Amino acid sequence: MQHYDFKNQHGCRVKMKTREIFNENDNICKELNTFIIHSSKNQMKAFCSNSRTFYAKPNLYRSNQPFFVITCELKRGIHRNRCKYKEQPKSTQYLIIGCENKLPVHYEGDRRNIWSPTFLVLLVATVIVATVKEETKYKKFLRQHFKNQHGCTTEIKRRKIFNEKYNTCKRKNSFIVSSTTNQIKDICDKAGTFYGEPNLYRSNQPFPVITCRLKKGTYRNNCEYNDGKKSSRYLIIGCENKLP
Repeated sequence: MQHYDFKNQHGCRVKMKTREIFNENDNICKELNTFIIHSSKNQMKAFCSNSRTFYAKPNLYRSNQPFFVITCELKRGIHRNRCKYKEQPKSTQYLIIGCENKLPVHYEGDRRNIWSPTFLVLLVATVIVATVKEETKYKKFLRQHFKNQHGCTTEIKRRKIFNEKYNTCKRKNSFIVSSTTNQIKDICDKAGTFYGEPNLYRSNQPFPVITCRLKKGTYRNNCEYNDGKKSSRYLIIGCENKLP
C-alpha cells in the first residue's frame, strides 16, 4: 500500500506517517514516494497482465495508458518519526512498475525520468557491466559518498552507484567533499552525537557536501544527474564498530 491511494484524502505527511512508509534498511525518511490515485485495485493488477508492455529487466513493465499520480518529496527530517513532506501537483504519467506472478511489487518511476524503451534495450545490449568486488560496509560508504572530482553523472557512473536490488538509477546521492576520511570516521566517535536508532550519529560540525539528483534515466547504465551545488550541512550517518 505504499503507492496506492484511490481517494487521495490526506496530504503527504499524513499518508507517509500513517502507512509507515520509510527506508526500512536504516529507519530514516524516504526521499520520494509516488501515490497512484483515482484508479481501482483491479486496474493496478491488470497492469501486470494485459495492460502493460515489457520495458526492461528485471521484470519492469510500462503502462499502456497514463495514470493520475501524486508525488511526495522529503522537505526536511532524517529519522522516520520526523519526516516533513511537500506534495507535488497532481499529474498524469505512464508508469514503470516491477511485477512478480502478475502482481505489482515495485514502483520504479514514470515517463518523466525514462528514456525510450528502444534506446534502453540497445544500450543494455552494448554495455559490458563490470561487477564491484566484495567490499566492507565502510569501503562501500566511501565509494558512494566520499569526494566528487568529475561531476555527478561521471562520478556516479564511474563508481557504479545504483539501486543494487533492481539495477536501477539511484534518485539522489550525496558526496562529502573537502574532508579527510579520518574526519568522517570521527563522526562515529568523538566528533559526533548519538541521534537515534539504529546507531545514527549527527556530526558536531557542518561538512561541505554535493548532492546529485537524478535528471533522467531508469536503468543503471543510462542515469543522468543534475550537477549538484556545494553546501554546508550537519551529517547524519549510520555507524558500526565506530565506522560509517
